[in-house]
Amino acid sequence: MGFSLLLLTTPTGMSGLLSAGMSGRFGLESVTGLTGIHTLITRTGISSKYLKLNGLSKENLNHEKLINLARLGLIFSEKKAASYLKLPIKVFELIVDAGVLDEFLNLDPSKTPLFPWSREELDRVNRAAADLKPTYYQEISSLRHGVVLRKVASQDNIDLDIKAAIIRDVLAKKLEVLDVVGDCLGGVMVDARDVIDYVVNRQLNRLLATSKDDAVAQINSPEWVIDLLVRLGFLDSIMANKEPQIVQYSINKFTESYISEISLANYLGIESHELTCKVDELRIPSINLPDASGAKPFSFISKLFLPRLEGSH
Repeated sequence: MGFSLLLLTTPTGMSGLLSAGMSGRFGLESVTGLTGIHTLITRTGISSKYLKLNGLSKENLNHEKLINLARLGLIFSEKKAASYLKLPIKVFELIVDAGVLDEFLNLDPSKTPLFPWSREELDRVNRAAADLKPTYYQEISSLRHGVVLRKVASQDNIDLDIKAAIIRDVLAKKLEVLDVVGDCLGGVMVDARDVIDYVVNRQLNRLLATSKDDAVAQINSPEWVIDLLVRLGFLDSIMANKEPQIVQYSINKFTESYISEISLANYLGIESHELTCKVDELRIPSINLPDASGAKPFSFISKLFLPRLEGSH
C-alpha cells in the first residue's frame, strides 16, 4: 500500500509535510512481546528490533513462528483484523485500499503478507472510535434512530463505496456519532437518516459524475494529481460500471477555490518559473503535491490570492 503526501508551503517559507493517511493524531505505541519487551509488529511486517531481541531472524521467522504470534493475538490476518474491528471483510478490505486506516499504521521495511496487521494498530483504530462517543447524553428516539456501523456494513442493499464513505467520514469526524457500543469501530452508532442521505446522494452523484479524463481536462493536471486529490479528500470519487468516476460537484467546488500553477501562469501571461518567484516573493501559500517519480511537485494556489498576484504583475 502506498502513501500519499501533501506538501504545504507556508507564508513563512517553511514547509510542513503531511501524510494523507498518517496525520500523527495518534502516537506510535508498543505492545508487549514474547519476552515481555516492547515490540514493533507492524502493518507491513515484523520489525528487525523485534526479531533481534527475540533471537529470531528474517530467515528463520518461518510460518510456524508467525502462527504462534498470531495465536498470541499480536498479529492478525486480514479476516481476523476485520473481525476485531467488527466489520465485514469486504468492507474492511475496501477501506484499507482506500487509505481510510492509513493514519493508524506503523511502517516497517519487513513484510508479512499472511499477517499484515498488528494488534497495536487495530487497538489504535478502536480507541479512535471509542473516543468519538459523545460526552453528553444523546436521546435516541423514534425520530432519531441510531444504527451501528457493523449493521450498516452488513447491508447488502448498500453499495461498498457508500459504506466506505460513511466509515471514512465517521473517523474524520464529519458525521455525527450518537453513541459507541463495545468500544470498537463497528460499534459506532450514527443516525439512520444520515445513512439514508449517503445512499440517496451517492445515487444522485452517479448521475452527475464524470470520467477521470474529463476531470484531468477541467482541473488542467496530470491523472496522478486527480488520484491524489481524491485520496486527500479534495475530490469525491465513485464507482460506476466498475470504473472510477469523479463527482462533478466536487470538481466545481475545488476549481472555485484553487487554480493550478500552470493555469495561473497562462492566465497572467508569464512563465511558470516567474510565477513561482512571485509566489515566494509575496509569501503566498501554495499546495504542492509531490510526484512519486521525484519530479517537481504539482502546485495549486488559492484564488483568494489572485488580486495580490494580479496587482504585482
